[in-house]
Amino acid sequence: MGITIWYQAKSDKENVDKNTKYWLKTIPKIAETAPEVLKPEIFTLNKKERKKLVKDWNEGWRAEQHGKVEDCDGTGINIPGCETLSFIFCKKIDDKWVLDNFTKTQFCGVPGHLMTCRMLEEARRRYFPNMKIDDEGDFCGDDDDHDIEKLKESLTENALLIDKVTRMLEETWGENHVKSGAKLKGVI
Repeated sequence: MGITIWYQAKSDKENVDKNTKYWLKTIPKIAETAPEVLKPEIFTLNKKERKKLVKDWNEGWRAEQHGKVEDCDGTGINIPGCETLSFIFCKKIDDKWVLDNFTKTQFCGVPGHLMTCRMLEEARRRYFPNMKIDDEGDFCGDDDDHDIEKLKESLTENALLIDKVTRMLEETWGENHVKSGAKLKGVI
């Protein structure tokens, strides 16, 4: 449930290091165009976080799809209301680095979704041309046409579904026992 944008890319370590460095310079330029409420916060990984990512990868679904990894490195972007947009590549045994991640945008509405798409498309255009993007909001994926009305429709349908499920759970278990990600009225 929700609006998810999936993205994947492959690279080598030299390219990951070089492009991550340039990407960190690009993010603030993109952020300058964002409304004040969407100003992204940028972070890099420390050694402990890198080790945890390797463990999580090797114990999860990504290991089944791509194989086990030895290291992870990269950067992340927090856009208010959205899940973290992570550009974290992990090194496979064959020295290839792979990015396989997703972010949910249903709680940041159209502006946050557009900012997320803009950052992903800019990263692909400038640094990772083999990046695949699959947007459940039907806006910025590889086969999507940047139709803002389709995006609004997807966000509205998801907001209504989440609200409905939340109300049903609250009726069953009581408001104090149900935690929802956000009150969606006014988000879209």
